[in-house]
Amino acid sequence: SVARTTLMVRNIPASYTRAMLLKEWSCEAFVDFFHLPRDCDSRANLSYAFLNFREAEEAARFRERWHRSRLARFRAQKSLNVVFAEMQGLKALLRRLESKPSRCTTTDYRCEPVLIINGQHIPVLVGRSHDVGGHEAPPMQ
Repeated sequence: SVARTTLMVRNIPASYTRAMLLKEWSCEAFVDFFHLPRDCDSRANLSYAFLNFREAEEAARFRERWHRSRLARFRAQKSLNVVFAEMQGLKALLRRLESKPSRCTTTDYRCEPVLIINGQHIPVLVGRSHDVGGHEAPPMQ
């Protein structure tokens, strides 16, 4: 059985940014992939995000903490819906992005998914191949 490390979070207020969420959730040390899809024109997020955790236990802990919780900013009215994503694992997420055409005509790295390696945010360009060195997660140093 595949370790469940990938979560989908729904009901995120549209004004939230990746930086705001990573700060409020305090999860950056445990996550190797983060994708908050945004509208190319308005820059508002589409109210959902995908996170891949390095360890299944951290994903379960995050889900337990945030499922049915509310975010602090912008008077969030809806509680978050945190579920295990249908697609699991970093490799599967990257393969999906490789086969998906980019919705935006200009590259705004704030709109792109990111790999998080040693605190660095590395944009994952939609529609392009990404090599993670054959690892399920980026290598830790």
